[in-house]
Amino acid sequence: FPSQPQTGTSPVCGCDGNIYESDCLAKMAGILVAPATSCNLSPDQFACGYSICTRDAQICQLLYAPERNYEAYTCKDDLACRKSFLSTCGCSGVADCVCETVDTGAVMCRIKV
Repeated sequence: FPSQPQTGTSPVCGCDGNIYESDCLAKMAGILVAPATSCNLSPDQFACGYSICTRDAQICQLLYAPERNYEAYTCKDDLACRKSFLSTCGCSGVADCVCETVDTGAVMCRIKV
């Protein structure tokens, strides 16, 4: 297990049902990480794979490669994106990308890599 938690990471849901500030802190506590939907999220949070994003402040970015069975979810701070045209939000310069509102104040951008 790591000796120091990483900074700048998103909160995660532990298999014990508690929310931890990062996956590193959950691991340091001896807790495995569960999908974010396993925890009771506050109204200002939404699930992004194993991460927990802040509603109306972040977007959930999903990088995926179906032929390699690969998915990586990340919460991204992107206030400018939230105010721009949604279909291009977070997709600047990316050919195979789509962004959509998945819940009130929750945006997900799916990028095929």
